Amino acid sequence: MLMGKFSLRGVDLPGLTSNEAKVYLALFGVGEPSTVRPVVELSGLAPTTVRDNLAILLSKGLVSRRRLKRGGVYTPSDPAKLLRFCQSKLQALTEGIERLKVVLKVRGSV
Repeated sequence: MLMGKFSLRGVDLPGLTSNEAKVYLALFGVGEPSTVRPVVELSGLAPTTVRDNLAILLSKGLVSRRRLKRGGVYTPSDPAKLLRFCQSKLQALTEGIERLKVVLKVRGSV
């Protein structure tokens, strides 16, 4: 059941592309485990785009899927999991910057 139309325009979730964020938030907007169609309706994205982004969100662990004969039913993970995902990305970025500083210092650029 759709919980009513809401705007996903300008929504930005760190660590997710615009379309990933729209799909993730649309799953919450549906209000229950969902097939692709209600997510398409709520997000305004094309069915193929929704399916592709659901696959990406699955690989990131931000969505779970229960298989059906045709397709599946998708459920968004707890938003705390998104926070942990973003924190791990931030940690990796911080470590990469520190390694880059060391390389640049060795070369005499810093």
